[in-house]
Amino acid sequence: MLEKHFGLKLTPFTREIDVGKKVSFTFLDAQLSAIEETIKRRMSALLVAPPGTGKSFIMRRLATQLPQARYKTSYFKVNRLSCRDLCREIAQAVGAKSAGSYPGLVRAVQERFELSTASDGIRPVLIFDDAHAMKPEGFELLKILTNFEMDSRLIVSLVVTSRSQ
Repeated sequence: MLEKHFGLKLTPFTREIDVGKKVSFTFLDAQLSAIEETIKRRMSALLVAPPGTGKSFIMRRLATQLPQARYKTSYFKVNRLSCRDLCREIAQAVGAKSAGSYPGLVRAVQERFELSTASDGIRPVLIFDDAHAMKPEGFELLKILTNFEMDSRLIVSLVVTSRSQ
């Protein structure tokens, strides 16, 4: 009905539409550019905004726009997981071998990040959408996963979105 009324061929607001074919808004493009620049500098980013303002859209565009020859982007929206399960999700996404213990799994993910960067020159980028729903222990895991040589090396970039009140 919406399509017929406005003369559209597709519903313009569904998630099935390729992000490159959706309407572009200047204010969202500016945020996307700022996050891309942050990633290029090997840093992490936090995007906080009210619900419905385009955070997920920006993250979907980011995941498709970063050059695959330089970045391995993994997108996560499953945030209510235990540390172990979240680490398993991350391990699977980045191609780390699973380990029998939680500390072994954490180390396997860190080693995969280092190997990817050192041998392939591909930097891992982890995108966590709707992180306001993440358990506090999940943030501790992210801190551990990004700690290389006592925080002196920036290997993985995190992009985290959360809604503001």
